[in-house]
Amino acid sequence: MMRGLPPGAGHATWSESFNEMFVQVAGVFSNARVRRHGRAYLLGLLSRAERKNSWQLAEFAGDASPDGMQRLLNFSPWDEAPPVTPWRGMSARR
Repeated sequence: MMRGLPPGAGHATWSESFNEMFVQVAGVFSNARVRRHGRAYLLGLLSRAERKNSWQLAEFAGDASPDGMQRLLNFSPWDEAPPVTPWRGMSARR
């Protein structure tokens, strides 16, 4: 179960929309480990968690420490430009 997401029946729709969106940008991340942290990072940012620093986002993702989130932000090579186009299209359709 993903903590912090909208409760009730809306969760399935929200989750499906997020998964659809993430498939569009998953290739931006260099490997499966980075992709997993990227997905968890985005879910954490979209969660209802009160604080959104590396420790809280790592805890939300089920990680024992913030190391993976910090590596994602500081050292993982990825380009922010490619994800913008699919997200714009999705947000325009909604």
